[in-house]
Amino acid sequence: MKTSVLVSTYNGETYIGEQLKSLLGQSVKADEVLIRDDCSTDSTCELIRSFIQENGLDNWSLTINKANVGFRKNFRFLAEEAKGDVIFFCDQDDVWGQYKIETCIAFLEDCPEIDLICTDYVSSQNKSDIGRLRNSGKSDSRVLERVRPHLGKPYIWLGCAMAVRSSFINDVMPYWLDDWAHDECMWCMSQVAGSCAILHENHLWHREHGGNATGKRVHDKKKRVALLSEKSNGYAEVVRFCQDKGIIGEGPTIFEGMMHCEQMRVSFLQDPSVGKALSLLRFLRFYPEPKSYLADMAVGFGVHSI
Repeated sequence: MKTSVLVSTYNGETYIGEQLKSLLGQSVKADEVLIRDDCSTDSTCELIRSFIQENGLDNWSLTINKANVGFRKNFRFLAEEAKGDVIFFCDQDDVWGQYKIETCIAFLEDCPEIDLICTDYVSSQNKSDIGRLRNSGKSDSRVLERVRPHLGKPYIWLGCAMAVRSSFINDVMPYWLDDWAHDECMWCMSQVAGSCAILHENHLWHREHGGNATGKRVHDKKKRVALLSEKSNGYAEVVRFCQDKGIIGEGPTIFEGMMHCEQMRVSFLQDPSVGKALSLLRFLRFYPEPKSYLADMAVGFGVHSI
């Protein structure tokens, strides 16, 4: 299997060097590493160019966007360019374990029914946690979890821990909206397709810092509406994907419920009322967690103490 590693960068000069070194140090080298920079204003691009040149990496490339498009569209552009059989999404500020590519490729070769494999990861601010990553290749004692559509947390895995067959990405591409995050799109689509699994081995250190693009709570009304609208539109594409592919059962039903829930949340936030707040209780099971409902109430009614 040929592999493509897709790296989206933006003002990442502080950490990009460590990430690039961890990609270069893989036990099984990537066939191509595609890096796309989203108009950085720091030295990110210079550092990447120097790294590629100093290490003679002819199969690595750097493209710089003409205008800033955001990480969502940036990853989609990268996925459209990739030529590998397996696609790895990569952030600019993490560190990969030495056997990440080798392990995921071996798994996908052994399990043709799986389109998306996620590995466990260590998420922290403590760099010494890199020592908790797996320090060997394929294991006969691996713990594998098949993932089905479900409600509640955790409901999205980090994209930087994913490896996805390009054939599946090609199937999903017509439903992948420009403003829908790559990890949520792949995670949701592979769940309803019944081809998603988690390998419970740590192969990534996810660096927590103030600039992370994921994991931030959104209590600004305008931004919250935009985020929920994005999710609603994405879930609608999952439902459409299921209809087009003839997928039936609990999965499409769950995503249809989540779609309606997000639409109701947007309607409430745009024009809050007690009646809409009470109506939302019917969709409480489709919330990622109960306190998200309380957050909606706080944002909608302008109560900042919740």
